[in-house]
Amino acid sequence: MMAPIGVMHVIDTLERGGAEQVALNLVNAMPRDQYRVSLCTTRWDGPLAEHVAADVSRLRLNRQGRFDLPALLKLVAEVRAQKVQLLHAHGTSLLVAAMASLLPPHPKLIWHVHYGRDLYGSRPLALYRALARRAQGVIVVSSVLLDWARRRLRFPTRRTWLIPNFVVENGGDHRPVALTGSRGRRIACVANLRPQKNHLMLLRAMSLIARREPDARLFLLGAGGSPAYTNLVRGAITRLGLRGNVCMLGSRDDVAAVLQACDVAVLSSDSEALPLALLEYGLAGLPVVATDVGQCRDVLDDGRAGVLVPAGGAEPLAEAVLSLFRSPGGRAHFGERLRTRVRERYSATEAIHRLRQAYDVILAS
Repeated sequence: MMAPIGVMHVIDTLERGGAEQVALNLVNAMPRDQYRVSLCTTRWDGPLAEHVAADVSRLRLNRQGRFDLPALLKLVAEVRAQKVQLLHAHGTSLLVAAMASLLPPHPKLIWHVHYGRDLYGSRPLALYRALARRAQGVIVVSSVLLDWARRRLRFPTRRTWLIPNFVVENGGDHRPVALTGSRGRRIACVANLRPQKNHLMLLRAMSLIARREPDARLFLLGAGGSPAYTNLVRGAITRLGLRGNVCMLGSRDDVAAVLQACDVAVLSSDSEALPLALLEYGLAGLPVVATDVGQCRDVLDDGRAGVLVPAGGAEPLAEAVLSLFRSPGGRAHFGERLRTRVRERYSATEAIHRLRQAYDVILAS
């Protein structure tokens, strides 16, 4: 019987976010009879750290700045000590992982691309091309990112894999959450406060909803972003007269319980890859209104498992939510369709199966 393969997942932090949650889900779900799993945060941990499985070896680099030699050497030493054969770098942790792969024992490297915002356009494409040359493979979470990796990064087709995000059901044993507003009129939005999520458009839509449904409530769940953008969101709530209709709940440990207490879920992003929030909405059985960006159309089965609206359009989003308010049967239909689709297509079993195939190709090279 072969010894388990040493795999270290590398990510910048364990703050609440889609990429961070996927990294956590993967290290917890990887079969221990085949893989010896460790997890490295290059900068700091975060609230997701407490959910890492007890048998996962941990390393915290506390990296200061882009090039931190002591942090890099610490990572290389751990790679040697843990006999790591494969570094699995998530998002922008590629830089430190690529540098570590240059040093003995020269572990193989795979890059996991999560983000949809301008396809990393804020950083020089040449930098990613150079770093990607160190990788023996690239994993992406959407077809748009797959095309980007192959066309823009010029990465070989045979070494790029599309592995959709997945969510893990936790049994649904949630303590009830008391929310303001009436049942049938509660809206949830799970999205960290970042410009790409376009909370400002969502608030404009909410002002239209509140004019016709004064009892409607919007619950914003997600960590704060830059102070400037957070202040823009707070200012818009006040300017639009929504202080009685919008609740900023921030980062929460009980997101699933909050979703269970809501009636409709929304996603108002300008760009996405494959948003984990849609999958969380599906497990909660919530009907969804989402902008038609990234893989949202695929998750919502071309509109058969949720309502798609144009990005940037407050009025279509408001009308879609109001239509669901008026139709309990429609809410139940969309919610159940999405729940079934998430369970069938976005499960840990399928994701781990595809990941194992990618690992086999890379380790055999």
